[in-house]
Amino acid sequence: MLYASGDPAEAEAIRHHLEARGVAAVVEPVPAQDRTGGCTSPGNVYEINLVCEEDLSRGREALLEFFEQALRPVLSEVEQPSPRLDRSLLAEVTIVGLVGWLASVYGAVAFYVWPEAPEEHFWHSTTLDLVWDLPIIAVVLLLVFKNRESFSSVGLVRPRLVRDALSAGGVWLADFGLFLVFSFWVFPFIQPFLPKPSVDPYKFFVLPSNAAEFSFLVVTIIVSAFYQELLMRGYMISRLERLLDSPGSAIAITTILFALAHIYQGVYGVAESALSGMVYGIAFSLTGRLWPVFLAHAGHNIYWVVARMLR
Repeated sequence: MLYASGDPAEAEAIRHHLEARGVAAVVEPVPAQDRTGGCTSPGNVYEINLVCEEDLSRGREALLEFFEQALRPVLSEVEQPSPRLDRSLLAEVTIVGLVGWLASVYGAVAFYVWPEAPEEHFWHSTTLDLVWDLPIIAVVLLLVFKNRESFSSVGLVRPRLVRDALSAGGVWLADFGLFLVFSFWVFPFIQPFLPKPSVDPYKFFVLPSNAAEFSFLVVTIIVSAFYQELLMRGYMISRLERLLDSPGSAIAITTILFALAHIYQGVYGVAESALSGMVYGIAFSLTGRLWPVFLAHAGHNIYWVVARMLR
């Protein structure tokens, strides 16, 4: 006897499986009490017996194969243990995120703590931005290099001028479209319930007064946009996706951080930044390319500066 089953359908399935493997077998019903020494178990037991005993080895292999196939769907549904959290990666993301993000938060807090502080000088404020942004860019790139990863892991793939420019235009239009919807159809309804800002949110933003200052400001905007996108989208989203195994959660977290970094702009500025961060995060997650979101972000900020200058 090769095997005994209490289910006639299972016994027939095993017999068909054996015959498909070239092993002849027969199913013979045997009263259960005859096999158990007088046991009163109801029903029959169905024995699978080989026609040729020489096929015993092949029969056992085919029988194991049958049960492996039968159990495979059940085993696939068993919940797999969650992968262990990469603590070193979590520590790295926390440190880099805090260092890069807290600079903007510090500026926002300072805005509310010292609202009567004198206005910044143009060259002082813009140069200070560069002094902070450039080291953070270098730190992120050095970490990628140290971890022996490709720069494509943070979205720095080979630029494609036409493709990236068109993609950036699409991202910018999506961002601008959401901005219009929020500004004209959402914000007017909630504005009466919001506290009025005690100071101008843009008090510390010094507009350029000549061509040289405008040119330098454009350079600063481009570097700042690259710094923010490399940190928030390229680095944070790709790492958070690995830690959380959820692109949606990674986008949500970076959107919140990005919005809070603009808290000095008040509720309106935070909401607008959240919409932009969401658009940039989705675009980066879908394409894996940093260039379109960087160009869209830089274009958004340059457009905003020019619009304020023309008022």
